[in-house]
Amino acid sequence: MQLSTTISPYYRFSDGSFHSIPDAIRDCVRMGFTVLDFPFHSVPFLADGEDWKTPVQEAKAVAESLGARFRYAHVPFSYPRPDDTDGWAYFTRRVNRAIEACAILGVEWTAIHPYDMAIPDYDADAAFERSINHLTPFAHLAKECGVGLAVENMVDRVLVPYRRYCATAENLNAVVDALREKVGAQTIGICLDTGHANACGLNHAAAIRAFGERLKMLHINDNFGLSDDHCPPFTATVNWKRLMLALREIEYPGDFNYEVDVSRIPSDACAARDAYVGYLVEIGKYLIAYEG
Repeated sequence: MQLSTTISPYYRFSDGSFHSIPDAIRDCVRMGFTVLDFPFHSVPFLADGEDWKTPVQEAKAVAESLGARFRYAHVPFSYPRPDDTDGWAYFTRRVNRAIEACAILGVEWTAIHPYDMAIPDYDADAAFERSINHLTPFAHLAKECGVGLAVENMVDRVLVPYRRYCATAENLNAVVDALREKVGAQTIGICLDTGHANACGLNHAAAIRAFGERLKMLHINDNFGLSDDHCPPFTATVNWKRLMLALREIEYPGDFNYEVDVSRIPSDACAARDAYVGYLVEIGKYLIAYEG
């Protein structure tokens, strides 16, 4: 297991300023990350009329020149209204481009949301069908591109009385098993977002054991169980030691992949930002080495 991070918080900041993606990659590598996660959900160049391949190729070249690689990614998830036909066609094109871009980058697993939104009249069977119908075309494309598709756990408890599908291990396992059968491949897995799980009151260790070999990817972050805050480990209430022992128990094959919000630190507070990221690196090393 190696340290990994999404580059997203390293190029956009809370004051509205941006670094270039190549500069964000350089920042991540300078701070100690050589395994990276590309945030296709937050870049503008997947839009119609944009040259989306050139910036992807540039990102790959910059990473490789620094001895780094993109092993992970996240495809878009800003869904249009259910009745917005043109919006859904555009959204689908963006996700398809992101999956093709993952293949260019050499990404092994990309996180994808199962679509179903939090609703008051919750029907688990209907939600399962909506998720399968939404994910199946993307799963087929990912298989063709040689990219693994990792279905991410969602948050529902903070939205009580609303419910959202794929907030439980049982939901995720059902979706992954059904997709594997439909696509005829093991290129479907699970991405565990530790913050989402904590906000649902999910037992991380029990969920990891339930996922077993289906677990292919992590989004590492912490919170106090009330909202999806994207805090560093040990700054809130996730039980990190039990989580790491469960990962060892199932022989998790992936990396310790951060989705922590560094962007809240002002872009001109360079020393503070480096110290914050330095903590992520050191606590990540500690947890990777933890054996109980």
